[in-house]
Amino acid sequence: MKKIFILIFFISLSFSQNNLCSKLPNIIDGYKQIGKCNYMKMQTNFATGEQAKKDYINNDNKIEVSIITGTFANSILMPYMSITQFENNDTLIKTLNYKGYKTILNYNKIEKRGLIIVILNQKNINIKALLLNFEQLTPNEAIKILNYLNLKEIN
Repeated sequence: MKKIFILIFFISLSFSQNNLCSKLPNIIDGYKQIGKCNYMKMQTNFATGEQAKKDYINNDNKIEVSIITGTFANSILMPYMSITQFENNDTLIKTLNYKGYKTILNYNKIEKRGLIIVILNQKNINIKALLLNFEQLTPNEAIKILNYLNLKEIN
């Protein structure tokens, strides 16, 4: 009986991993996936959630796209949730509306790198979000990459 429960656990974990990883494409606007999808499932006394992450390259430009879910996502996104805009000589953080989704841009002007967070689904403290880390791109160039992702399908 114990073997059956262990088998069911690994089958459900494998299905969950494949389901979340499969939502991320292998190619995004000329950016090709490098390596495998990294999958993580986390559960603590205070948070649960999943993350699937793929790295992509196009010439010398690299991006990383992740899907995060659950209360785990909420704890990661909490610092950004109340900021509507902040800007100084080094940093730009602002909230946008991208295709009807609340979107947060965090950009380091000096290093020309940043993070775009698209909140796909927010139910109480359970959140599903897409994260796009980028290097050597402007915020507008990075936002254009989002156009090649089917957010409804990912959600």
